[in-house]
Amino acid sequence: MDFSFNIILLIVFHILTACAVSKDCTARGIKKKDAYVISSFFFPIIAGIVYGCKRKRLSQADDMPENSSKLISSAKVLGVIAVITLAASGVAGTMTMNNSDPMLTEHYDIIKYDREGKPYFFNQKVKFYDRQGNVYYKDDFNSSFIDAQTNEEYDYLNCYVDKDGYFVQHDVYSGTLDHMIFHDGSEHSYLLGITAQWNRDGELYDSDGNRIYLT
Repeated sequence: MDFSFNIILLIVFHILTACAVSKDCTARGIKKKDAYVISSFFFPIIAGIVYGCKRKRLSQADDMPENSSKLISSAKVLGVIAVITLAASGVAGTMTMNNSDPMLTEHYDIIKYDREGKPYFFNQKVKFYDRQGNVYYKDDFNSSFIDAQTNEEYDYLNCYVDKDGYFVQHDVYSGTLDHMIFHDGSEHSYLLGITAQWNRDGELYDSDGNRIYLT
């Protein structure tokens, strides 16, 4: 499912809302019908709410057609269908995002995740865990990590994530740092912590959206 289907549903929602307002205006003999119909097409949610609150007060009993009750019923049906279409559009958009490239959906989205798949709205709130259960936070402004227990600050060049996603510290001068990957001189490698990101499944990526496999 792609974004074009979601866009089609949104367009249908706009049209249905405008049609519902048009029928209701006609049924109630409301003056300036065109203004309400046009505004409900371009701003369906806001205009629809405003119109819904004002329509009874705007009704002109003398100008109401004989089939006004049928028109009002039709308007209600169209309104319900419009709401269902809007909900379907939201579901379609969510499914599209979930099925898209992880680099687009997980790493450039407002939602961030920690190694356990817990979601966060802000990058600075993402928790980094060491193997002892201690928690650390990334401080992008100062290019460092903060120990949540002691508030001690660590230089980002000494902070890494191991193959299991745990926060570890190494002196950057004790090994080699190559393209954000630190090698400690043995068979082990670590991702520079400040670039580490996870998706909802706890899979490790770098800040460019590349899937990272460590040893």
